[in-house]
Amino acid sequence: METGPQHAIDKLKERETRWFDPDATRAALALDRAGVLWQHCLPADGHADAYQDVLAREPVTAARLESRSLDQICEAFAEVVDAKSPFTYRHSVGVKDAAVMIAQTMGLSQSRVEMLRRAALLHDIGKLSVSNLILDKPGRLDAAEFAVMKRHSAWTAEILGRMPSFVEVPAVAGEHHEKLDGSGYPRGLRARDLSLESRLIAVADVYGALSEDRPYRPAMSPEAIAVIMQAEVPGRLDPQCFAALEASLSGSQPGPGAGLAAIPVQLLQASGGPARGATPWT
Repeated sequence: METGPQHAIDKLKERETRWFDPDATRAALALDRAGVLWQHCLPADGHADAYQDVLAREPVTAARLESRSLDQICEAFAEVVDAKSPFTYRHSVGVKDAAVMIAQTMGLSQSRVEMLRRAALLHDIGKLSVSNLILDKPGRLDAAEFAVMKRHSAWTAEILGRMPSFVEVPAVAGEHHEKLDGSGYPRGLRARDLSLESRLIAVADVYGALSEDRPYRPAMSPEAIAVIMQAEVPGRLDPQCFAALEASLSGSQPGPGAGLAAIPVQLLQASGGPARGATPWT
């Protein structure tokens, strides 16, 4: 995959008017000619310098957003995240749909559902810092690549933690890869450390990922999803959240039933399209 500033400029010119606003494109090209467009953005530039440069440009004053405006921003960023790779198309929206279904089935309050909705939409925002060479790799990630991939959830928490309007969202979104037995990442939290909302997001994320295409495998069948997820309960995935997922998909109340294998494949694939990692659901 070709990379670098000149390749980016060529793509910018190629996609002007189709993808990008012409005025914004001309401004970017002017900054490139002036030699300032890539300041603090190149691989050789230090991360700390780039971070401080971004912070220096942050507005001094901030306005509190209304709830609907905040939701629209979450939706917009989810689209940006999912557009990074053809294998993440609609993943954030799919996890949001699954999380809301589970939360409503479990009878959570509207305020909790709203918080979960935002956390689910933004749970992968940290992947904007992960190279597409890793996200789109058709084979299994090696140890170094998986180490980079595992950082994305910590970056999610760090990014969202800077937003005053979010209180619980950073922790819940950043813990979507944590598991009850401590085998998850980035912090290896255990059941006693994880809120119900964090457990719920983890179930929604696994379900969404397994029902989507990946660069290294097609979307899994309902039967395969059922086998994989049931093997993770109760050791790694929360049994109540998983039961609520099954119930919400089947239209029944939580409890023993036919399981995911009985759910039509179109429902299992309703959470949208594709993402990536070294486990079946990363």
